[in-house]
Amino acid sequence: MERFPCPSPDRMGRYRCIDDHVLCDGFIDCPDGEDEDRQQCMFYKTTKAHLDVLADAIIRNPPTLPPSRSFCEGTWGAVISAPLTRQLLAPLTGHYTH
Repeated sequence: MERFPCPSPDRMGRYRCIDDHVLCDGFIDCPDGEDEDRQQCMFYKTTKAHLDVLADAIIRNPPTLPPSRSFCEGTWGAVISAPLTRQLLAPLTGHYTH
């Protein structure tokens, strides 16, 4: 569970922190209601839904890194190869070839 600071202070000038599960839950938790802003919640819920699907796919079919390079060597782009990208997205697309 993560906690996020509200962008506006309460009447006492204190900044409240809220748990991630109360973001966009239909109840105002931040002093000025920023945690329930319609536009931000639409983006948050859409992004969270996509990330949940991707996380589930990774958990069900964990990717393997190429043995020739460690995770910390080089740049991220050098580590993630096209076959690995296809393997990550296979559960979402239904297409995976070795």
